[in-house]
Amino acid sequence: MTDMASTISPDQASSAGSSLSRRPVPGPRGIPGLGVVPQIVRDPYGSFERIAREYGDVARVPIPGMPFVLVSHPDHVKHITNTRHKDYPKPELFRDILFRDAPRFHGMANGDEWKRVRRVLNPKFTSRGLAPLEELIVAAITESVEDWDRFARSGEFVDIQEQLALVTMSVLLRSMFTRPASRAEIERLAESYLRITHGMAIAMLTTPLPNRIPRPFERRYTRAKEDVFAYIDAMVAERRQNPEVGEGDLLDMVLGAEFDDGSKLSDEHVRRELLGLIFGGYETTAAVMSWVLARLPRHPDALARAYDEVDALGGVRPGLDDMDRLPWLRACFDECQRLQGFSVNAREATVDDEIGGFHIPAGTTVAFSGQRLHRDPRWWRDPEQFDPSRFLDDDIDTYAFLPFGVGPRRCLGMRMAYMVGLWTLATVMQRYRFEHPPGWEPQPRFLFSSPVKGGVPVRLVPRTDP
Repeated sequence: MTDMASTISPDQASSAGSSLSRRPVPGPRGIPGLGVVPQIVRDPYGSFERIAREYGDVARVPIPGMPFVLVSHPDHVKHITNTRHKDYPKPELFRDILFRDAPRFHGMANGDEWKRVRRVLNPKFTSRGLAPLEELIVAAITESVEDWDRFARSGEFVDIQEQLALVTMSVLLRSMFTRPASRAEIERLAESYLRITHGMAIAMLTTPLPNRIPRPFERRYTRAKEDVFAYIDAMVAERRQNPEVGEGDLLDMVLGAEFDDGSKLSDEHVRRELLGLIFGGYETTAAVMSWVLARLPRHPDALARAYDEVDALGGVRPGLDDMDRLPWLRACFDECQRLQGFSVNAREATVDDEIGGFHIPAGTTVAFSGQRLHRDPRWWRDPEQFDPSRFLDDDIDTYAFLPFGVGPRRCLGMRMAYMVGLWTLATVMQRYRFEHPPGWEPQPRFLFSSPVKGGVPVRLVPRTDP
């Protein structure tokens, strides 16, 4: 039965008096020695949603050796990601699954280590800072999508999720290094990044388990990182020999980044930041686009409206000037991000605290789940329905919609993700219509980006009525 005190609002908690201030957080008992880890491994999405439904907005999740609390109210999310964000840094659970030693990719770092890198990177990821990348991004998208004509000619179903991943990798490599990557390089690096994200997801799930349990994925994960590093090292060496080649690209920005004391990133830090920047923008963006093309053909009215909006561009290649001309396509993108969800995002309390009237001891991992927040009927009308209009007509709570995180640590590449996502979708829709196999139903796969399980089979039909 739900403990009703766990659904008390933050305002109610602050006025409820001291009787709740040290109250332990309710939650399931779990299996002795294992807690709820088996359930989470079996169902990373539904497990947290069920715990939140049963135990309320502040719920204890029993994980051996790891005090863990799930919060499911937007005000609690604001508390840990914004109001008190300095007291809730990245937990070891997330921080060490990419690099266990400094220098870390800034997205996994904390404190001054995070702040000093983020400060020098921020300007490049503003609308003005990204403007020099427009031609590189649009060229990579156009070249990749034009290659899809071979799939349209065949009349066979193709996994469009795989192809969108290759488009995104091509875009990221072009915007980072200027020179076009070969098809073989793009495919190899895409496969390596898939192994990295898979390894990170498994590492996060298995961190609480005893060290004696075999982890065969670690070797594949390590080899994949080494493969990406080898490519990055070659690009950095090439740039240092020809520094004028990529003026204004992301590599130029990272190599030129200068801290307040005049120092720059070490070579090891450069390669880790570049790996992290590709990681942050690659599979996540491709996964959202895949969900758009998985869902839109199943909603004819929404699809027709998207085609009308794309056709209003007049057949020109989309760019920065067209971002505001694609509000419906962006709403579709956001609606797919909402339904796509994510398992958990976490912080770690560094001081004793109180959330919703419950005691949060220092050292507690405090997490929130997109699967829960994005589908909660308190914050969303008809939450299980695909309805992009909500992002045009409804008042969306900032802390209930979290695809890029929120607060000071919101994803640095959010603007670039929208650029790549909307421009790619618009370019694809200018050229093709889509057909799914009869009876096909999309399901999520547990990775950091929650892609479509098994891919998105699509028959591409060239448009004759743009």
